[in-house]
Amino acid sequence: MKIKTGRAKQWFYSRLSIQILSLIIAVAVWFFVSWDHSSKGYRTMNLPIRVVGAGEALVVSPSATAIEARLFGDMTVLSQLDSGALDCVIDVSGLPQGSYQLTPRIDLPKGVDSVSFRPQFVVVRILKRSSRSLPVRIDFGRDFPNGLNLSTASVNPKRVSVTGTDEELSAVDFARVVVPYEDFASGRRVFPVELIFKEGMKPERDLEVSPREVTLDLMASSDKMVRRVPVKASVEGIPDWGLSVESVKVQPESVLLAGPEEALAKVGEISLPPVNVDGATGDFSSWVPVDPQVEGVSVLGTGLVQVQVRFSKRSSKKVLKGVPVSIRGAEPGRSWSVHPEVVDVTLDVGNADQSTLDGLPSDLVEAYVDASNVVASRISLPVLVKVKRDSISLSSVDPQMVQLVEKR
Repeated sequence: MKIKTGRAKQWFYSRLSIQILSLIIAVAVWFFVSWDHSSKGYRTMNLPIRVVGAGEALVVSPSATAIEARLFGDMTVLSQLDSGALDCVIDVSGLPQGSYQLTPRIDLPKGVDSVSFRPQFVVVRILKRSSRSLPVRIDFGRDFPNGLNLSTASVNPKRVSVTGTDEELSAVDFARVVVPYEDFASGRRVFPVELIFKEGMKPERDLEVSPREVTLDLMASSDKMVRRVPVKASVEGIPDWGLSVESVKVQPESVLLAGPEEALAKVGEISLPPVNVDGATGDFSSWVPVDPQVEGVSVLGTGLVQVQVRFSKRSSKKVLKGVPVSIRGAEPGRSWSVHPEVVDVTLDVGNADQSTLDGLPSDLVEAYVDASNVVASRISLPVLVKVKRDSISLSSVDPQMVQLVEKR
């Protein structure tokens, strides 16, 4: 035991042990001096983006409304940060119309050393601001009963201004207020304006509407009643070549009329003036006035309905008359004839003009019957047609069947 104790003392006072002890003391002193009693780390936050610097004549559309920020700094400071206290800004000052990749900017609080973003850039589109004036349509709820003592109803103001980009404004179909009978009966007269967009064209952001609310002006009458009547639309004229009218719809499909009971009884359906589609090149809508054409009867609301006209591509047809029918696949030594010897072939030429139809060659198609594997001396076979141009398809053959007769 004494030997082990002596060896321990000997090692403790040796040069190696003194060097190790000195190293430990030096490391401890360095750590104490360099440590500032704080710990560093990271924190990730989602910050809302605020765009600044855009002129009144411009509309700015960022690709994201928030961005992921990775902050580095004092963990005590980071843990107490609130996303609302950090102003994440994208500055577009002086930038003209166009699309840009911009990096957000944050004023870092004390104790936060740096920040990085994911993604690094935000795509910002800068477009010209435009406005469009729209009439406000009144849509009365279908729960409105007949027999109300009401002579007129209108909105004030009659039109609203909608602000956005040209692309966004082109998606707007019309503006309206919806008046349920329950709200009407309760005395409500101020209603919000609702924008109705064309099918599949609603923009991602809300458009500015001024004013956002309109007042419904009503006039009561003791001798006038209210009745809902359907509205029918029609078209006149010829659209652009290659188009045909597919559908004609009215919005709304019915209107409320006010007048004496005897006069209202004379109105079964209102036919609108025809919408002219001369030269139309695509779908469109038109506002058409509603006229009951009965004395003493008036339309409640703006007196306008929207007629929506949709077109479909008209397929041009070309009839080739007297196309000879040939015979294919006949066995050697057997001779055949067909009856009738010619057929009429109708081709679908698509959206072609008359000059194109007139210029089609007579040998554009080949009509034939397949006589291979035919055993009988007389048989009815279908007429097969080969069209020699890919852009043209077969519509019909007349007759569809011919007689194949073996010659004796």
